[in-house]
Amino acid sequence: MKLAFAVLALQFLPLSYAPAECVQVYYDAVPGAATPYTYGRVHAQHLQNLLGHFPDLSQIVIPIERYEKGQLDRCRASFYLGTYFDNAVPAAFLEDFASARRRVLWAGYNLWKLRPETLERLWEVRYAGLSKLDEAKRDESGRPTFFRFYDYRGQTFEKYGDFDRKDPGRFNAAFEIVLLEPASEKARANVVSWARHNGDPERRVPYVVARGGRWFVGDSPFSFIHESDRYLIFADLLFDVLGEPPRRKPTAKKPALFRIEDVSATTPMWQLYGLVDLLERERVPFSVAMIPIWTDALDVTKSRRRFALADGEPGFKDFLSYAASRRASFIFHGVTHQYGRRRNPFSGVSGDDFEFWDRAGNRPIRGDEPERIEARLSLGLEILRGAGIRPVAWMCPHYQASGSDYRLFARRFKWNVGRVIYFPGPSGQFYPYEIFGDVYGQRLVPENVGNVQPFMNEQVLHSVTIDDMIAIVRRNSVLRDAWASFFVHPSMLEPAAKGGVASVPGDTAPLERLIAAAKQSGYEFVDLASWTSHAGAALRPEPVEVRP
Repeated sequence: MKLAFAVLALQFLPLSYAPAECVQVYYDAVPGAATPYTYGRVHAQHLQNLLGHFPDLSQIVIPIERYEKGQLDRCRASFYLGTYFDNAVPAAFLEDFASARRRVLWAGYNLWKLRPETLERLWEVRYAGLSKLDEAKRDESGRPTFFRFYDYRGQTFEKYGDFDRKDPGRFNAAFEIVLLEPASEKARANVVSWARHNGDPERRVPYVVARGGRWFVGDSPFSFIHESDRYLIFADLLFDVLGEPPRRKPTAKKPALFRIEDVSATTPMWQLYGLVDLLERERVPFSVAMIPIWTDALDVTKSRRRFALADGEPGFKDFLSYAASRRASFIFHGVTHQYGRRRNPFSGVSGDDFEFWDRAGNRPIRGDEPERIEARLSLGLEILRGAGIRPVAWMCPHYQASGSDYRLFARRFKWNVGRVIYFPGPSGQFYPYEIFGDVYGQRLVPENVGNVQPFMNEQVLHSVTIDDMIAIVRRNSVLRDAWASFFVHPSMLEPAAKGGVASVPGDTAPLERLIAAAKQSGYEFVDLASWTSHAGAALRPEPVEVRP
């Protein structure tokens, strides 16, 4: 069903209409606002993407302003993301939320519109206002403090908060949460997650409360998301709210994915063999992200400007066979991983720059037309196949492209790997588990741990050490269906003086620690070719949307 038809159909069908198994997402649209408000729809879109982990459920997306009496009881579960302060939530929604027979979750603003006695009856709590940023009380790094830590299932998740690199006077953080106070001792039994203030370790408040098929989350969790964020708590709550079991049994190993990144015909052979030999010793299947054509458009490296795979170092094809015989799966990682004869925005060299997004201008690239993108992809596939490679998935360079490109990737490739940038925005999202259809229709293998990046450079927002990644892997082990999916650039086998993590060239001890930590935390590394062939072709139904 085309979306336009779906929108009209829902607007004119009777209230009782709903697909057999559906979930509703309500958001603040704020029609008539002086400045068009898109933030609510962006958050709803992120929730839709997470719901793609449950492909049997149809999605209905509705502005809260369009709510009609009785709607909460027509689907298995409903969500309301309150992102606009003091928005005019319909009285019918407030009444139905308090009495709905189906599961409902409210996140963020406007909870104060429920009567105090209703809050006490639902969760034994009282509304106590909104938290503030504490400018007077600073942490050890000189940053303002707030409710930064979130305890859940024996682990602590953490909100992002730091000064802007380009504007040092600006502090970036989703510091605000709805403050709830327990109205009785019984309220503690309803608290699923506690928030703790990093400026006052003894101060904690309920962040997630749940009872009788109703949940409240203290904020909309899609702002400033990162690998250790409270966003992951929300992603895990979906199993409870939807009444869905995990795809993997609690006693089963969780999937892990080790990805060797940005491999081209110019990648030093000693680094490639070093990584593959490490993974063979550790009995770890792995994936290799391949760039079919390496190019240095502006001659930054003062070397030959263009190499296709077949033109690489002597023995490169031998390496590909060597890796394949040791359980390597290959990923199609762009065609040149850069854009034309220009800096976009770093150097113009393959692996550095964006290919399907004009990062310098923050807009689609010139010639961003389906026919041209299709032709470019076909060229890359032809080169890969000429080198004997049959890629099992696609991965967009730097995870960024236009919306039309993402939809093309969804049609062209059964599985995509990594993170995605969404519009309007742009706003990025990663996933703790596999997604059977985001809003572009892409099936996504997650990348949720990040990569080893021990030193700051112009391409990263913050450094990431092996210990940081180990902490993420262990923390995520309490989440249902979570992966430990990460990537490593071959250059990490260089010593620190050359930007790597090795004590001497070729030292793999730091990566051995990461692999061991994943195994000890209950993960098992997967063969991506085998996993994608057995994951099935499920794709969530086309969402139905009611316009503001």
